[in-house]
Amino acid sequence: MEIIYSERKPPWFVKEEYRKVNRTKSSVLIVGAGQETSEVRFMYPDFIPYTHEGKGSLLYNQVTDNEHTFKIGGLELEYIREDSNSAWRNCRSAELALGKWFIEKFENNALEIGDVTCHYSFFKEHLIVDPFGPYEKSIRESAELVDYTNLNVLSISTLEHLNNTEYENNDPNLGTKVLQKIHKEAKNYLITIPVGGWRPLEDFLMRQNDIKYTFLQRNNYRSETNNWTNKNDKDLFYENYLHFEYHLDYYGCAAVVCVVSNLKEIYQ
Repeated sequence: MEIIYSERKPPWFVKEEYRKVNRTKSSVLIVGAGQETSEVRFMYPDFIPYTHEGKGSLLYNQVTDNEHTFKIGGLELEYIREDSNSAWRNCRSAELALGKWFIEKFENNALEIGDVTCHYSFFKEHLIVDPFGPYEKSIRESAELVDYTNLNVLSISTLEHLNNTEYENNDPNLGTKVLQKIHKEAKNYLITIPVGGWRPLEDFLMRQNDIKYTFLQRNNYRSETNNWTNKNDKDLFYENYLHFEYHLDYYGCAAVVCVVSNLKEIYQ
C-alpha cells in the first residue's frame, strides 16, 4: 500500500503524489484527509472514508475498484489493465479488449492502422500501417493508399487523428475517406473512434446508413473505475471528450467510444 500524508499539503501536491502511484499494483491511503484533499475526493469518487492512526483518511483499494468485464453485442470481454498510455484507467481498457478479441479471431490475416496494440502484451506481430509511429516494423504508408481487399482491418483511436497537420496532412476528410475505403474493401473490420476527437468524422457517420456502428459509454466520468456500457443512441455523438478537467489521466479520456464494425458479434 502507498501512503500519502496530506496534512498541511496543498491540493495540487496531494493530487500529483496520488497520480504517481500505479493503482493497478497498489492501494492508496491518503492520511489526514481534510480540506486539502477535497479536490481528490471529488475527482476520484472511488475513494472511501477510512480511519488511520486515529485520523480521517481516504482509501483507494485497487483490489476491488474495477468490474472485470463489459458487454458489447454478443460479447463479454475482460478489460485490459496495462500501464502503457494509462490503459487500465481510461477508454483504452475497453478499446484494447476489443482489439485483442479481433486479433485472436483473425490472427493469421489481420492488419492494423496505427501502431497501438504493439505496445501491449497480447500483440501477435500482425501487420501495422503507420507512417510516423515508433513501432519499427510498421509499413510506412498512408492509410488512404493501402489495398484492404480480403484483409481483416483493426484500428483503435486512430482515424480521428488522420486530419492532423502534425502527421503531415492537411486534408480534414482523410479519416472519413479511409473509413469508407475500409468498409468497401476489407473482409472484416473493427474500428474504434473516441467521440469528440474529430467531429467531421462523427458527422459523416451520423448522416450515412451503410456503415454500422454502436457505442460504449463510460458510466462514471469522474472515477478511474472501468465501467463501460453498450448503447445504441445516436445522440451519444454529441457527448464531449473529457480532456483534462476530470483528471482521468495525463492524456484525457473519451466519455463515449463509437465502435464501427461489420461483424455480427458486435451487434447481437
